Amino acid sequence: MSDLSGVELTDEDHTRVVVEHPDVSVPLELDISRSEAQLLQDSTLRLVTFSIFAPNEPPRRAVVETRTLDKLFADVDFDRVLEGARKADRPGSSGASRASRATPSPVAGASDGRVDYGSPEHAGILHRGRVTEREAAWVRSNLEQANANRERVGQPPIDPDDPKEQQRYGL
Repeated sequence: MSDLSGVELTDEDHTRVVVEHPDVSVPLELDISRSEAQLLQDSTLRLVTFSIFAPNEPPRRAVVETRTLDKLFADVDFDRVLEGARKADRPGSSGASRASRATPSPVAGASDGRVDYGSPEHAGILHRGRVTEREAAWVRSNLEQANANRERVGQPPIDPDDPKEQQRYGL
């Protein structure tokens, strides 16, 4: 079902969108139609996203238009700086904080890297795909642990009064 229009989506029309919004501290996922996604793709702004990991401060994010970035560092050829930069391990991570925001570990014995979101250590964590009844039932019975799972990976807690969370987990 589309989170934007409420229209039932077929497998061919279902599009997953990850949203990074300045008023929300973590990326969120939406299920929308292909036509709704197309409306989002036509943008003329060129934005640069920075994840800032300063000592003794919580991580911060900054999004700057490329033209503004060039003005902020007028005496610096930012393209040249980027050419010499090292590749990051993972967007939004730093070595010191990686353990606290780790990606869920794969299912034991699974060779394709899948995570069992119906298991106690992963249930409640936002993920691609549909929530299984097994996961939803576990979350309903163990909301405190599900919120601890989300906190461990840097996601917001499940709000039982949120209509989307109610639909997602049958709360």
